[in-house]
Amino acid sequence: MKKLHILAAAALLIFLSSCQASLPDGARAPEIPESFSATVSTQADGMNIIAAVVKENDKYIFTVHEPDGLSGTVISFEGGQVRTEYSQVSFSVPEAELPRDFPLGMLVSGLGALSADSGIHSSYDEETEIYVRRTGPYSASLREDGSLSSVSASDNTYIFSDFVAKS
Repeated sequence: MKKLHILAAAALLIFLSSCQASLPDGARAPEIPESFSATVSTQADGMNIIAAVVKENDKYIFTVHEPDGLSGTVISFEGGQVRTEYSQVSFSVPEAELPRDFPLGMLVSGLGALSADSGIHSSYDEETEIYVRRTGPYSASLREDGSLSSVSASDNTYIFSDFVAKS
């Protein structure tokens, strides 16, 4: 019985490694663009969240489209501050004071960590033609042109569509 478990584990390992190969020596996964716009969707507390995102260097601006009760809310991250604007009301808080599980805060932290030059592990999934960048609890799936497909941060997955890199 023990041999059967070892054989099954070995077969699974071989299968997984054939699907997601390490990059050849000297090859690198595409970098996450410094500036881009996209639509991002995720789920938090049983709610679907859809927002337009614009990233310009270290500044992120999210415009919430769903859920309906938050539609039109603009949340921006810049210089360690988070600013929220809704229907002529706005306020700012230090980013460090956000709850750890704030969905958009986790995405910003993940993108920051995944854009770093060190501590990144990259692989390539031949079946989907997607590059994967990983560091700590974060991973990003990118297409060959550098457009984001998805980002995972802790237990949240963020799906990107309409991705446009800006120069």
